[in-house]
Amino acid sequence: MLNATGIATVGIAVGAALILRAQPPHGYDLGGITLVNLRDDQTERAVLAVTAALLALAVVNTIIITWTTARDARRSLAVARAFGATPGQVTAALAVAQIPSALGGAIFGLPLGLLLHRTVSAGPTLTSPPAWWLAAAGAGLTLSVAAIATIPAVFDARVPVTPVLKAETA
Repeated sequence: MLNATGIATVGIAVGAALILRAQPPHGYDLGGITLVNLRDDQTERAVLAVTAALLALAVVNTIIITWTTARDARRSLAVARAFGATPGQVTAALAVAQIPSALGGAIFGLPLGLLLHRTVSAGPTLTSPPAWWLAAAGAGLTLSVAAIATIPAVFDARVPVTPVLKAETA
């Protein structure tokens, strides 16, 4: 649930950034010369900075959650390895286990980001981003979580089986 909430938060920021990016540029026509609206440029940079910060937080969150999941499942994963599962299979299982929460977070977060932008925007009409942008963002968030989850999973899958199975549970 924590991972889904973190990804949903990132999804909100990404959704807002996508709808902001989809807006046509607004300039000031001075009769032959069109000046760029600097406020739009600064707003886009600020949203990008906030989105990047949330992405960094989501990466740390995913690594910690996968690491704690691996630590909690260390004994059952050792049993699976004792019955023939390879470290690669254990790594894949831990990474794939993060996908449902990431997908749920992306599915809820991206539309909430669009809604957030529509709620706080002062403009009368807004251009929605293309559907493929949203689909690509959702798939990107979900696959990124799976890829990032492999980092701690690889280390935990390499732990020798015998000491884990001999250890007494507290």
